[in-house]
Amino acid sequence: MRMGKEWAKQTFYSNAPIRDEIVMRPTTVKDCAALRLGPRLCVASTESVALESKEMGYLLAQCCCNEIAASGAEPIGLSVSLFVPKSMEETKIERITEQIRQCADALRVEVIGGNVEKSDAVTRVVASAVIIGSCPESRLVAADGAQMGDDLVLTKWAGMEATYRMVTDYASVSMQHLGTEGYHACQQLKGELSAIPAGLLAAELGAHAVYHAAKGGVLGAVHALCTASRCGAYLIEQHIPVLEETEQLCHAFSLDALRLSSAGCLLIACENGRNMVRSLQEKEITAAGQVKYADNGLRIQCMDGMTREIAPPGTDEFYRFAEHMAETGVSLNQG
Repeated sequence: MRMGKEWAKQTFYSNAPIRDEIVMRPTTVKDCAALRLGPRLCVASTESVALESKEMGYLLAQCCCNEIAASGAEPIGLSVSLFVPKSMEETKIERITEQIRQCADALRVEVIGGNVEKSDAVTRVVASAVIIGSCPESRLVAADGAQMGDDLVLTKWAGMEATYRMVTDYASVSMQHLGTEGYHACQQLKGELSAIPAGLLAAELGAHAVYHAAKGGVLGAVHALCTASRCGAYLIEQHIPVLEETEQLCHAFSLDALRLSSAGCLLIACENGRNMVRSLQEKEITAAGQVKYADNGLRIQCMDGMTREIAPPGTDEFYRFAEHMAETGVSLNQG
């Protein structure tokens, strides 16, 4: 059952125009928008979320914008579709749409399309979105343009997004292992989940390739970027930044921090990692790097001193954590 364009307009869309590029906005009559981008490129990307979270709407909107920023494009418009169980209360649906709108407003992105469908075909919320952005052709960055001898730079901290979701969705369990101070510190990670400033700066500085390290974490991003670019890499685990709180949660639940979802973290391949790191840090963006590509193969020197192959990305470690919580009877949002 479609809940109506008027309802969608009231819940998804901003009350006032935000972007000059949008010359036609969706109405209750026509659910369509038009963008005038002039000589700039129009760049589009998609994202989906099926795992429930207290911050599902926010995470969907933020990840969409991060994906487009990883291409060097500034996000402009967001179009969202939600498929929800027929039994779901409208107040819960409205919470998701409000999160989407608030996140978009904070990032100066307009929601230019919104649809909610109630269906027996789903047992939990399935959300998908299309994000549209623009950039000059000279700033467009692919995910397969890394060159032999490039440095690898990582922004923020591995497993950052998953850490935030753990303390948000499983508060009482997380607090047991982190304590009150660590728990509250991780709550502040919400403000770190945007990769837009880092993505635009990396493109401006001439990055050869950029990959958003969301699903599959940092090692998943390394494998994807290097495989697409036909390059190898040799990483040193102790040089990869991981928060102490993330390490504590990984130790408690036998998780690999380098394969935890890391939305907000960008993997950047560039000619001079030191300059990239310095420029990012000057903009108060945490970054670490200077790992050279190898001629072939994907290997990592682990904390125990052993060198191991970097396997292709599998199931994200956060999904495994969520399944463990369900199996042990810990409810989502408990505490």
